[in-house]
Amino acid sequence: MKGRRKLRLTVVAAAMLAAGACGQPPAKTNFTVADITIAWPEGLGKPERPLSWFPHLAHEKELEKEGCAECHRYDEKTRKFTPALKAKLDLNDAAELEKGYHDFCTGCHRQRREKGLKHGPDDCGACHLERAPAAPPRLQMFFDYSLHQRHQQAAKKKCEKCHHLYDEKKKKLYYEKDKEVACFDCHLDRDQGRNLSWPNAAHTDCLSCHLELKKKGEKKRGPVTCAGCHDEKERAKIKPVEKLERLYRKQKDRIWVQTKNTPAPMVPFDHKVHEGTSFFCTGCHHKALKPCGECHDVEGKGKDSGGIGLERAHHDPRSGISCLGCHLERADEKNCRGCHEQMGRHGSEHTCNLCHSGPAPEKAPKEPPAELFVENPAPPPLPKESKTDFPKELVLDVGGKKYEKTKFPHLKVVTKLYKLTVKDHLAVSFMPKIEAFCAGCHHHQPLGQRPAACGSCHQLRPDLATDRPGLKEAYHRQCLGCHRAMGLKKQGCTDCHKEEKKPGKEAGS
Repeated sequence: MKGRRKLRLTVVAAAMLAAGACGQPPAKTNFTVADITIAWPEGLGKPERPLSWFPHLAHEKELEKEGCAECHRYDEKTRKFTPALKAKLDLNDAAELEKGYHDFCTGCHRQRREKGLKHGPDDCGACHLERAPAAPPRLQMFFDYSLHQRHQQAAKKKCEKCHHLYDEKKKKLYYEKDKEVACFDCHLDRDQGRNLSWPNAAHTDCLSCHLELKKKGEKKRGPVTCAGCHDEKERAKIKPVEKLERLYRKQKDRIWVQTKNTPAPMVPFDHKVHEGTSFFCTGCHHKALKPCGECHDVEGKGKDSGGIGLERAHHDPRSGISCLGCHLERADEKNCRGCHEQMGRHGSEHTCNLCHSGPAPEKAPKEPPAELFVENPAPPPLPKESKTDFPKELVLDVGGKKYEKTKFPHLKVVTKLYKLTVKDHLAVSFMPKIEAFCAGCHHHQPLGQRPAACGSCHQLRPDLATDRPGLKEAYHRQCLGCHRAMGLKKQGCTDCHKEEKKPGKEAGS
């Protein structure tokens, strides 16, 4: 049959065409991480029946003695399984594909039934049930420093057991020290000829290794079930390594970051420090273990740039893999959110020179000098208490009749927020002046100037022409917004306001 290809379950599979399940309401979906909905190739048109649901865990348990080789291909020479089934499946012909699946799956079910063994269904409606749309709660598998170190220890630091490169001329794999790359540098989303996709490569190499260790009776080995890697609770059982070693690949501790062919000042970048703030190398190097500028050119026209220029790669506030986006994700943490949620998710022009603190490219030395790096920056101190410049208490009055004037404990609130802020290295690094801290409440205030009172900009009534809220609305947005963002309990009216006492009546009566 022309066009016959191997079918890999993790990439594409096919539904069996059969009668049954007509008119039945959608069944309650209760997927697990080991459940697979057999997909139908788009090129064959719309499937006639509901897609078949394959309970992989049930097959794992029932066929434990037979092992994976009962269904999957196994190479005796390499001692590796592949996700490809033993079945001969033609993805270009619907009738042949249906027949291949029926012969393989339901054929096995019938054989087991004849032998008096526990077996799966061989009638159409039992597999092709109409199910409510849902996706299994499958956790994406990823490596972090701890998991990588576990594999280093198991392999006795023989990196070639996992890492390899491909020689295009000799058409074979080879290993070169200090040239190790991430798996997805070469293994992409889909199979490309003999080059497996990243999911298929992982199941072929990683799972086969774990199964081989299980066969040898090794207790310290990786998981061999779907849940072991893809279930959140099972993954949490893998204890993190207590003392992490630096993953060294001859990278420099400190480097210059620059945008080539532009006059922008250089950025002195402490690579070693940033290694410790990410879960793994791929936290920043998301496609390849290369400098950003090798994929992202200035205009985003390079074939590997994805249409994203270097400026955006470094400054996109919506992306957690850009410098600015990563910093803003830190600002989403509970102790930071009170101020930063009011500011909005964007960078500030006041902070540009805090990163771009180096010289122009043509004047830069080969390596950034040590004086440009401060390991433990000292936070700017709070001002001394002053009735005019830094009051202990403020009286807030919006001319209301129901409540008394509000006494705002300015010094107490500021001191609490300051203590939370100075514990964070990143926050202190971006707080060159105390006014930067004050800007959490006193927004739109030029740095270096004494913060103005709220009533200087916000009048009693909203200004519809400038879309500026009135004073009462501004107070509530700022104060309540902070309380909600930080999860504080005091969010009710009388938590801050005392009701106005009326002659002859008690407050609240």
